[in-house]
Amino acid sequence: MSDEDWEESGFADDPPLAFVLCEDGQQVAAANLNVLDGIPRDIGVLVSGHARGRGLSAEVGRHAASYAIRGSGLARWAARIGNEPSTRAALRLGFEPYVTQLGIRP
Repeated sequence: MSDEDWEESGFADDPPLAFVLCEDGQQVAAANLNVLDGIPRDIGVLVSGHARGRGLSAEVGRHAASYAIRGSGLARWAARIGNEPSTRAALRLGFEPYVTQLGIRP
C-alpha cells in the first residue's frame, strides 16, 4: 500500500474509530471515522492490494457509515478524484456525489 493510499484513507490522521475485516486471521480491509465538526463521521477506507476488486471497501465502509449515521445523522465519504473503486463503493452504499474540492499542497 502506498503512502498516498494511507493518506487518502484517513488513517494517517490517527482516526478515533476503526472497523476491520479479517480473513484467515489477516486484516484485508479497514474503514475509519475521522472527526468532522467534532463528531466521528468522516469515512476513510483502505483495502489490502491482494484483496481489492472484491467489494470489501463497501462491506467495511457500510459498518462505518452505519455507526456514523446512528450517532450523528451524517456520514461523509471522500475519495481522491479518479479513484473509481472508492467512488463505486460509495455509490453502492447510497452516497451521492456532492462537491469537488480543490486545494494547493505546500
